[in-house]
Amino acid sequence: KVVDFAVRDNDEMLVYLMNDDPTHVFNALTTNMTVGTGLSSGAYRVDWIDIRSGNVIKRDAVSSVPFTVTSPLFRDGMFVHIHR
Repeated sequence: KVVDFAVRDNDEMLVYLMNDDPTHVFNALTTNMTVGTGLSSGAYRVDWIDIRSGNVIKRDAVSSVPFTVTSPLFRDGMFVHIHR
């Protein structure tokens, strides 16, 4: 089960995705993330950031809102920065 925590304004969103495995095994997983209303229309970049190293490990480009993107593999958590 993935739990998300997010904050946003009209042009930017920060998301923390947490693998909420009750057994604390944290097997590698991917998830789809859909962003609907709330962001201004237009193109965005989606940076997937490793919570341990701070490195961007995947970058998606989307041309409009709403959109759905797929995360890279992660175990315990992932930061996501959606911006213009």
